[in-house]
Amino acid sequence: DWKKANAIAIKEWLLKLIDLSSKKTIPGRLNHLDVWIISRTQKNIKNAELNYELTKFRSALQYGFYNIMNDIKWYIRRSEDLGEGYLYALESAIKMLSPVAPHVAEECWHLIGNKSFVSINSFPEYDEKKINEEVEVLEEFLINTIDDVKNIINIVNKKPQKINLFVAPKWKYGF
Repeated sequence: DWKKANAIAIKEWLLKLIDLSSKKTIPGRLNHLDVWIISRTQKNIKNAELNYELTKFRSALQYGFYNIMNDIKWYIRRSEDLGEGYLYALESAIKMLSPVAPHVAEECWHLIGNKSFVSINSFPEYDEKKINEEVEVLEEFLINTIDDVKNIINIVNKKPQKINLFVAPKWKYGF
């Protein structure tokens, strides 16, 4: 089911990966956003591995590459500095892309500073201890709040001067 438009879209995603691989990170920096992206990446690793084992390559790529790239996009939108979580997610995506796009994966692997070949590295391993549901829920709450505000602005069709948000008491959301 390959179409020219699909090939062009994939090319754009791969070029974006090359660009992201060239960005500088701050070693040792680990904040809530890094914890969030590491947690999300763990879930994608688990699902990508399962789908690769079932030879469902399209689904494996959805989890192992596209979902992580979307999370990286959100991470960059929210963070001025790129920390350990960014690098972890990027390395994981590159490793999971390697079986289907080895040349691009090798190039990106070297751009992020690795001297070895990505093809001789093992597939990222799922680690349940790196899952942090609370951080994921809080970040998802922010994502949904921003989407809701955008939708309301589109419905009203007028740029607001001020937006007031009301937050429910802590007991209402279970943490």
